[in-house]
Amino acid sequence: MREKRRNPVLLSLLAAALLAAPASTEVQAVEAAQAAQQSSISLDAIGGVWTGGTVTVSGRTQLPEVIMKVLAPNGTIVFYDIVSVDAGAYKTSFTLPDGADTGTYQVVAGLGGTTASSAFTYSKRDNGDGGGSGSGNGNGGTESPKPGPVTPEQPGSAGVVTITGRDIPKPENGLITLQADFGSGNSSGEVLLPANLAELAGDTPVQLVTTFGTIVFPKAALAGLGAAVPAGQTAASLSVHIDRAREDAVGKLVAAWNKHSGGAAVQAAGDTVDVRIAVRVQGGDDVPVHSFAEPLTLKLKLTAAPADRNLAGIYSLDAAGQAVYAGGKPDGSSIAARVEHSGRYGVFTYNKSFTDLPGQHWAYKVVKELTAKHIIDGVSDTRFAPEQEVTRAQFVTMLVKQLKITAAKPAAFRDVPAGSWYADAVAAAYESGIVEGTGPDTFAPEQRITREEIAVMMTRMAAKTHAGPGAVPKADFADSGDISTWARSAVDKAVHSGLMIGRTDDTFSPLAAATRAEAAQVIYNGLLVFPE
Repeated sequence: MREKRRNPVLLSLLAAALLAAPASTEVQAVEAAQAAQQSSISLDAIGGVWTGGTVTVSGRTQLPEVIMKVLAPNGTIVFYDIVSVDAGAYKTSFTLPDGADTGTYQVVAGLGGTTASSAFTYSKRDNGDGGGSGSGNGNGGTESPKPGPVTPEQPGSAGVVTITGRDIPKPENGLITLQADFGSGNSSGEVLLPANLAELAGDTPVQLVTTFGTIVFPKAALAGLGAAVPAGQTAASLSVHIDRAREDAVGKLVAAWNKHSGGAAVQAAGDTVDVRIAVRVQGGDDVPVHSFAEPLTLKLKLTAAPADRNLAGIYSLDAAGQAVYAGGKPDGSSIAARVEHSGRYGVFTYNKSFTDLPGQHWAYKVVKELTAKHIIDGVSDTRFAPEQEVTRAQFVTMLVKQLKITAAKPAAFRDVPAGSWYADAVAAAYESGIVEGTGPDTFAPEQRITREEIAVMMTRMAAKTHAGPGAVPKADFADSGDISTWARSAVDKAVHSGLMIGRTDDTFSPLAAATRAEAAQVIYNGLLVFPE
C-alpha cells in the first residue's frame, strides 16, 4: 500500500470546521468531506446593514449542520458559528459592533467541500450629531457575539508600541532584540517599526519580542519589507499587528477538529494568534505584506504537558479555513516554526495511536512523533502496518516531507506520471541531488526500497543539508560483503553518524527491503542527527 500524500499536510477535519475543501490530503482524511459534497447548500440574499442593525444569515441544505463565517473587508473573520439544520433550513443572526469597518462583508456557509457564499454592505447611519444611533455596546469595539476560531477579543483599543530608529539597540548574541509590551487586559497589539529597519539592522536578524509571541526577521525578509515601501513615502513605517484568539473560540475549533480527526486526539497547547504585517503609509493606510522574501521564525507560548511536548506543532489557519502544519521545535516554554506569510497560527498537539503498534513496540514513540509532525501516517485510521515493506516512492515522500523541499520543475522519469501522488516528491528529491533514477529515464517508484538504498539517500541528504561526515571507518558486519560497491561508503557513513544501525547486532541486511517501522526510525534519526 502506498504512503498517502500530504504535501503540505492539509488537515481536512479542520478544513471542515473552517469551511474549506481539503486539498492535497489523504484518502481517509477526505471521506467525511466526500459525503458532504453529495449535498448542496443555498444562501438567502442579505440586504444592506446599518450601524446597530442585525445581520441574519439563512438558507436551505440537506447537510447535518452548517459552519458559518463572515469576513470583514480586510479579510478578518468577524463572526463564526456552527448552526444546526432543522427540516432542511438553517438560520443565525449577529450584530456588528459600532467600531466595525464599513464596506462589503463576505459570508461563507457550508461543510467540507460544500459551500455557498454571499455578501452584504455595512454602512454607518448618519444621524447628524456625529454620534451615530447611540445604541451600540458602549465600548467602541467589543468582540462579535459569536467569535470564530481565530477572532480576537477586542477591548476598547489595542496596545500600540512605536519603535523609532533611535530605539534600535546594538546586537547581542547575533540578534537585535526589540521589546513590545501591549499591556495587561489587551488581546490585540500593534508594533510600528522604522521603514528602513533593514538598513538599520544591516546583516543582523531582528527579534521582536511581544506580549503574544516572538517573531524573528532574517536579513532577506527585512530587505523585502523595505522594498515594499512605496516610493516617496519617507514617513512610512512597518506595522506588525498581533491578535490573540479567545480560549472559548479555540475550544470550539478543537471540538470540531476532534469529530473528524481519524482517531487522533487534538488539544490546544498554546496561543492562537493572527499575525498581520503591513507597510503603514502617510494618511494611515496599510499596504499588506502577505508573503516574505525569506521565512520568519514565529515563537508562540507552549502549554503542553512534558510528555506531549514532542507532539505539539504550530499550524497555519488560512482565510479559506485550511490548516497546514507549519512545524514545531519546542524551546523551553515556547515552540517555534518558520512561517512564509502573514496569517493565523495556533499551537496544538496531535496524538495518534494505532491498534497494531502497541506501546511496547520499539517504533511506538518514533511513529507517534512523526505522525504528529505529519511526516508519516497509517495505512488506515487504525493501522500503521509496521512490518509492511516500503517502496522507493513512499520513502522519498517521507524524506521530502522531513526536509520541506520543493522542485522548480518535474523530474524527467517516464515512469513518474505527472499528477501522481509521488510526482512532486520525486522531483524535489531528484532536483536536490538526493535521489537518482534506476536508469537513464526511469525511477521505479513502486519497487521496494532496500536498506542500502536508504543509506545512500540519507547520506546524500546529509551532504546537501549539513555537510555530513567525511571519511569514516568501515562498518563491520558479518554480511558486509553483500553491500553493493556503489553503496559501501554510504552505509559506512550512515552507520557512523547514527542514521542507521544493523538489522541485528552483526548483520546490516543491505539487500533486504525496509519496513515501514524501519523507514520511520531512519527518518526520526535524521531529525535527531541533523535537526532543523
